Amino acid sequence: MGSTGSAIRTAIGDAKRSKKLQLGGKGLSSIPKKAFDIKGLKEVWLQDNDIHDLPFDLMEKWDHIDLFYVNANPKVAKIPTSVKAWKHLEEANFSETSIVEIPEQTCAWTNLKQIYLNKLRLLKSLPSCVGSWSSLKVLHVNECALQALPSEVGLLTNLTMVALNGNEIKWLPEEIGEWTRVEKLFLNDNRGLTLLPESIGKMASLEKLYVNNSGLTSLPSSLGCLAQLSELYLSNNDLKTLPGSLKNCKNLGKLYVNKNARLKVVPVELSEIKSLEILNANSCDLKHTFPSFSNLKKLKFFHVNHNHVREVPRDVLLLEELRVFEVDMDKLSEDSREIIAKLRKNLIPSWKFESKSPPA
Repeated sequence: MGSTGSAIRTAIGDAKRSKKLQLGGKGLSSIPKKAFDIKGLKEVWLQDNDIHDLPFDLMEKWDHIDLFYVNANPKVAKIPTSVKAWKHLEEANFSETSIVEIPEQTCAWTNLKQIYLNKLRLLKSLPSCVGSWSSLKVLHVNECALQALPSEVGLLTNLTMVALNGNEIKWLPEEIGEWTRVEKLFLNDNRGLTLLPESIGKMASLEKLYVNNSGLTSLPSSLGCLAQLSELYLSNNDLKTLPGSLKNCKNLGKLYVNKNARLKVVPVELSEIKSLEILNANSCDLKHTFPSFSNLKKLKFFHVNHNHVREVPRDVLLLEELRVFEVDMDKLSEDSREIIAKLRKNLIPSWKFESKSPPA
């Protein structure tokens, strides 16, 4: 206890000079009152403690802070409304606490650039006041209980990254089309999410879209408007078809649609995507590959294992970059087995997607 007390006193003394209070992992059950007397404090690090609550009457004294981390304090259950005084806040982390709601008073956080709200198991919604976070660039709300997003998220036009994995989201508002600067969007593990809004095609900067392990039954044709899209992950959904409009995604290099058990066809239009390097369609219900591979000069990895493919076009032999062609050999016609046999001199031997492919 003595060493802990000494460490706390040292941290408070250092903070008076540096304006950075470093009290992470100190075994605290409460915030030392002397910490609230530090003038002009800029950063507060309280992560990985056993803090019980954030005192209402004292929190407003930190009216100059621009960074606040209180993650991994499982007994913290409430953000006090006095945080309305934090008008300079730029980065906050409330992950792995017991917080159940975000108070409306956070509308004062107009300078907020990054917020992390991960593993808040009882957080079911975000308030409409999030629309006031007009400077926000990074939004992480993973492994919570979100069922939807407020339409006001469309006001967050400076966002560049959004992660909403592992929630209970059933639908997304059309307003996400206003996220024209978002480069990465993570929507994995939302089993109730069956559709993406048509407005997603307006996300002009989107480069990587992840919707694995969800409930998608179809995709909007507007995905073809995503000129910057380079990686599209749609593994383990309930897709029956893919939009041919994806051929317009001229930068698409990685496409994962494996484990869509009702997907019977990969549209022939996708063979026009000259930038395509990886296509994983393992464990679907495909009966055919592309009728021609002649446009796929950059193709390196092609996976159609655990399907019903019988024929492989001969022009696959012309693909100089190809390193993996994964297919059920015992289901192929004799001619196609001969084609694959000729391919093998350039292929990676004994290669299996499940163990060696880039993660989906």
